Amino acid sequence: MQVLHDIIAQISGDEEESPTSWWRVTDLRNAEWRFALATSRPALLDKGFPLADLVAQYRRGRSDTTHALSSEPSPGLLPVADAGWLRSGKIRRWCSPESSRAALLTEESDVVMAAHGNSAHAVVAPSGFVVDSSVYALSLFDSGIAPGLARYLNSRTGRGMRALRLTGTTQRLNLGDVRELSVTEHVYDPVDVDAFDAVGPPLEDRLEQVLWT
Repeated sequence: MQVLHDIIAQISGDEEESPTSWWRVTDLRNAEWRFALATSRPALLDKGFPLADLVAQYRRGRSDTTHALSSEPSPGLLPVADAGWLRSGKIRRWCSPESSRAALLTEESDVVMAAHGNSAHAVVAPSGFVVDSSVYALSLFDSGIAPGLARYLNSRTGRGMRALRLTGTTQRLNLGDVRELSVTEHVYDPVDVDAFDAVGPPLEDRLEQVLWT
């Protein structure tokens, strides 16, 4: 039971009751409609500060038609940080060092987050992973807050702020919106990084091990 409580503490965030319905009168002439119509509590959008205040460098992968990615590991190949790896914690693709993709690698304490979809799936990545076009790698001014930032982006509040900025049918998060993502002082809260590996193992594997052992 203690192991389960530890897992719950690691994945749980602040929650608030969501209203079943709401309406209000608002002036849309001086605001972006997607923000004004997205929440019954627009004051929440003014809290915190932009993610850009924390990030020294943004990196997003590139395509390479000359060197295909491999689905099997092999000596010399580099692991790829992509959306599938963020979701599962399992490396599914590898890249040749000769590929132009390999010009963008994760650095120690980078926070990697998904570039598409509602789920942030943000993690503190190991160094030496090839940055895929499906993710953003964020190098922070203060690497010590990387675990706190990843936890915030995966929290209910962080996911909500992210959802407000998704655009297009592919639910894409462009670089401008990444810069303007609202974060709060909770990113500075301490995180027990020794309690579990920042990247994995995947939650499904951890729960299976606990429940069936």
